[in-house]
Amino acid sequence: MRLRKRPLTRALTCIKSEDARNERLGKAAGEINEKPAPEDSDASPSVRQVYQALVQTYGERNRRPTGRSVLEALVRTILSQNTTDKLSGAAYRALRSRYKDWADVLHAPVGEIEETIRIGGLARTKAQHIQDILRELEHNAATTGTDTDWTQGLEFLRNVPTAQVMEYLTRYPGVGPKTAACVAMFTLERDDSFPVDTHIFRLAKRLGWVPNGHTREQAQVDLENLIPSTLHYPMHILMIEHGRKVCTARGPRCQHCKLAGLGCPSATQDTESTPV
Repeated sequence: MRLRKRPLTRALTCIKSEDARNERLGKAAGEINEKPAPEDSDASPSVRQVYQALVQTYGERNRRPTGRSVLEALVRTILSQNTTDKLSGAAYRALRSRYKDWADVLHAPVGEIEETIRIGGLARTKAQHIQDILRELEHNAATTGTDTDWTQGLEFLRNVPTAQVMEYLTRYPGVGPKTAACVAMFTLERDDSFPVDTHIFRLAKRLGWVPNGHTREQAQVDLENLIPSTLHYPMHILMIEHGRKVCTARGPRCQHCKLAGLGCPSATQDTESTPV
C-alpha cells in the first residue's frame, strides 16, 4: 500500500500559543482558575484541584524516558489498541522473538504475523497496518537514495513540531490521533500532546471537562487546551489510574473518590446508576 505524499504542514490548528492557552484557562497571579461551567452542571472541579487530589491518592507521576526508537514506539502503540497493556506487551514480545529485525517482519507472510500477534487482538488488521508502515519506510529510503537504515526513517520526527508529528503519523493506516499522541508524549517526550483513552474520556466527561456530544478525538483537543502543558504527562497517567481503580465504567466507587468532595457533577451515592 502506497501512501499519498504531501508536505508536512500544521495538522492540529487548535494547538494554541501559550498566551491563548493562559487566557482560556484564566490564569491570574500564577493560579489556575476554574474552567467555565459545562452546559449541564453548575460547577466543575478545576484542573489544579483534580491534579492535587489524584497526586494525594496515587502519588507523583514523573516522566521516564523509554529509550525506544520512534518505529518501535509506533508498532507497540498499534498493538496496544483495543486491548490491555499485558496482552499488547505479550504480542510485541512474540513479534520480536520470532523475527530478528524489522526487515524480516516486512517480508514475512502477513498471515504469519497475524498468528504471531494474535494474543493482542485484532491481529489481522494490526499485522496489515504494521507491514504497510514498514513497506512505506523502506520505499521512502529507496526513492530518496539515503544511506541510513530505513528502519530509522521516523527518527526525524524528534526534531519537528508536534503538530507536524501528528499530521505525519496519522497519514499511516491504523494511526489515529490517540496513537500519534502516545508516540509524541512518551517517546518524543512532548508536553503539548495529550492522548485520550477510554478511561480519560469517561473521567473527563464525568468531571464536565468535555462538552456533551464530543467524540474522543474532539475531547483530545479539549483537554490539550484545558490542561496546562506542564501537567499533560502526569495527568494522563493519573487519570488512567483513577479511571481503572475508582471511576470505572460500571459501578464507579464515588463514595471512595476524592473528586466527589471537590464537586464532581457526576458524583452520586447510587453508584450503579452513574452514567458513563
